[in-house]
Amino acid sequence: MAYSAFSISFLNIFVARDAGLFKKHGIDVELIQMAGPLPIAALASGEIDYLTGYTTGIVATGQGAPLKGIMISLRKPPFYLIAEPSIQRPTDLAGKRIGVDRIGSLQHLVARLMLKNKGVDPDKAIFTQTGSVSNTVTSLGQGAVSAAILSGPHNVIMAQKGFRSIGAADELPTHFPTSGLVVNETKLKSDAPRIKNVIRVMLDATAF
Repeated sequence: MAYSAFSISFLNIFVARDAGLFKKHGIDVELIQMAGPLPIAALASGEIDYLTGYTTGIVATGQGAPLKGIMISLRKPPFYLIAEPSIQRPTDLAGKRIGVDRIGSLQHLVARLMLKNKGVDPDKAIFTQTGSVSNTVTSLGQGAVSAAILSGPHNVIMAQKGFRSIGAADELPTHFPTSGLVVNETKLKSDAPRIKNVIRVMLDATAF
C-alpha cells in the first residue's frame, strides 16, 4: 500500500497498522512511501496493490490509467499556507516565492485557489517546486521561500517557531478528495473479497 508523504492526510493507514486493524481482518500490509508518478506506474503494473493518494489516482484515470477510486477518506486536504513572520496578510505574497511539492500537483492547485479566495492574483506569486515535504519545510525555515503549503504536523511545528498561518484549504468551498483507496481495475474482479476487507480496515481506522 503506497502513501505519498508522512502526513496527517494518511493518518488512518498508520492507525490501522499500529492498532492491529489490518491483522484483525487477516491482512499483512507493507506501507511504502512513493511520490510523484511512481505509484501510478507501480499500481498499473501490479507492483503495489493499493494507492492511498486519491487525487493522484483519479488524475491518472483521466489520462487513461486502468485504475478505479473505491473510497474517499478525506474530502479536503489538510493544507495550510504558512508564511514567514514578515508576511502580515495574503496580499504581501505578491511577487514572493511559495513552496509546493510539485508544479501542477494538488498542493499547487490548492495554493492558487487559496490566494484567489483571499483576493490575491495567484499569477503574481512565484511557485517553487521543492520535490518533497521535508524539502518544503527546510526551504521555508531557511528563507528560500516566503511561504509554503504544509500539512500536519509541519504547519503546527512551524507556527511554534514563529511562522504565520495565512490560510487553510478547509476555507475553500470546493472539495478536493486527497486520500482514500485507488486500485487497479483488474483487481476489482480478481481480488474483490480482499478489497472489501481493506475497506473494512479503513472504516475501522476512522472509527478508532
